[in-house]
Amino acid sequence: MSEVIRVLHVDDSAADRALVRDALERETEGFQVFQAESRTDLEARLAERAYDVVLSDFHLPGLEGLTVMRIVREKCPDLPVIILTGTGSEETAVEAMKAGAADYVIKTPRHIRRLPFSIRAVLERVRLEARNRAYAEALRASEARYRSIVENACEVILVAQDERIRFINGRVFDVLGYRPEEMIDRPFVDFIHPEDRVLVLERHRLRMRGMSSEPRYPFRVLHRTGKTKWVETNIVPITWEERRATLNFLRDITRETEAREEQERLRRQLQQAQKLEALGQLAGGVAHDFNNMLSVIIGYAELGLKRSDPLDRLHRHF
Repeated sequence: MSEVIRVLHVDDSAADRALVRDALERETEGFQVFQAESRTDLEARLAERAYDVVLSDFHLPGLEGLTVMRIVREKCPDLPVIILTGTGSEETAVEAMKAGAADYVIKTPRHIRRLPFSIRAVLERVRLEARNRAYAEALRASEARYRSIVENACEVILVAQDERIRFINGRVFDVLGYRPEEMIDRPFVDFIHPEDRVLVLERHRLRMRGMSSEPRYPFRVLHRTGKTKWVETNIVPITWEERRATLNFLRDITRETEAREEQERLRRQLQQAQKLEALGQLAGGVAHDFNNMLSVIIGYAELGLKRSDPLDRLHRHF
C-alpha cells in the first residue's frame, strides 16, 4: 500500500461522486480519489495505474456492483472493493458481502463519514491477509522441504511418546518391512527383540523424565519376517504436540554387526589353531629330545655288551 491511498470510485451520479470526494480528500488527509462513470471508464482507469481500493455503487444503470467486482477480480485479483449503497437494508449488505465485497457503507452524509475508517480497516485486513498467505506459503514450502529430507533420509526417523510410535518415516520399510501407517500409535517395544526390551524401555523412560541416559547405543529389532536385525539409535529429547517426546534416529547396523561377529569368530578360530600348533611343536620337541636321550642310552648299553666277557654273561644266569 502506498503512503497516499489511491481510491477508484465508480458511480454514475455526480452528486454521489462529489460526496465521496469531499469525505476523503477535503475532510481527511492521505487520500487521492480517481473516478469512473461507466464500464469503459472503469476498465480504462484500471489499465492506467495501480489503486489501493475500489468504491462502487451497488446498483448502477448498466453496471451492477457485482459486475464491477467481477471486472476488478479479473484485472486486479487482490484489489478490494467496498460497496456503497443508497439503502441500509440488511439484505443488501448480506448480498454484497456474499458477492465478495470487503465492506459496505451507506451513501448518506451521516454514514459516509465512516468511509475513511472503513477504507483503512479494509486495507489493514488485506495487508494482514497477504502477510498470512505469505507465511502460510513459506510454511508449506518449509514443510515440503523437511518432509522431503525426512522421507529420503538414510536413517529411520521415529518420534516416541508415551512408549508409542507417534511418527516414523518411510525408511522403516527397508529396515523392518512395515509401512509407516502400520506402526503409528503402536507400542515401540512390539518391534524390539524380547531380550533388549527392558534396556530400551528403561532408557526411554529416563529421557521422558528429563534424566540423563545414554543417547547412542545398539539393540536388536524384529523384522516383519521374524528375522533379528541390529540398529543403532541416536536419541534427542523434543516437544511433540506440546508434550515431551524423543526423536530417534535408527541406523541399520546388521551387516556391520554380523561382519564383526564373523571377524571375532575367525579370530578365535585362529587363536585355537595357533594354540594347537604350539602344542604340536612342543610335543614334537619333547619327543625329539626323548629320542635323542634314548639313542644315547641304547648306544651305551650296546657298547657295554660288546665289551663284557661271554662267560661273565653266562655266569649271571646261574
